[in-house]
Amino acid sequence: MMELTNTKQRTEEPVIDYLNRWRALNLDCKDKLTELSAVEMCTQGMHQELLYILRGIKPHTFEELATCAHDMELSIAKRGAKVFLV
Repeated sequence: MMELTNTKQRTEEPVIDYLNRWRALNLDCKDKLTELSAVEMCTQGMHQELLYILRGIKPHTFEELATCAHDMELSIAKRGAKVFLV
């Protein structure tokens, strides 16, 4: 469980790659989380720009999280606020 809470999105790591990496760790964890708890924990490890936006949206599933985070990442990159690899 500690590994999950310490897992952070790497510099310039696309959000989808981070989500896949985090979910793979979650599947290997013996303590099972509800999907909502997992989404909240995973969100905490995202880049600050995404974290701030997603706190307001409050996705409930990984599908919602992936869609919202990817859309926000693209939007941020288009505005030039930060360079993300997509």
